[in-house]
Amino acid sequence: MATVTSSLLRHFQLQKPYIKKILNEYKKPINNINMLIENSELVKFDRNEWVFRPDVFCNDYYDEPYIYPVIMTVNNIPTVFQFIPENFVDGIIVAPTISAILKALETI
Repeated sequence: MATVTSSLLRHFQLQKPYIKKILNEYKKPINNINMLIENSELVKFDRNEWVFRPDVFCNDYYDEPYIYPVIMTVNNIPTVFQFIPENFVDGIIVAPTISAILKALETI
């Protein structure tokens, strides 16, 4: 039987450049949050699959699961365990446009 291993570092290295930038941003103070909020769409939290799974929301909405830290930050949701409809005003997720996210990354 073959040995199966996992490497988070290798996984990180295989991500798209803008995903690496998003994840690296969380090593320092967060900037551009107002710009992200102002350039957002409002999405109804209406899928049970999204409960506790911001990565699934991001995969469904952006076709990219690793944008979830941005969604958590913009919506002031501190943990995935609080990613439930009741923790969003009127059950609405503030979802910055991908162009706003990429623009925020350009200013880094």
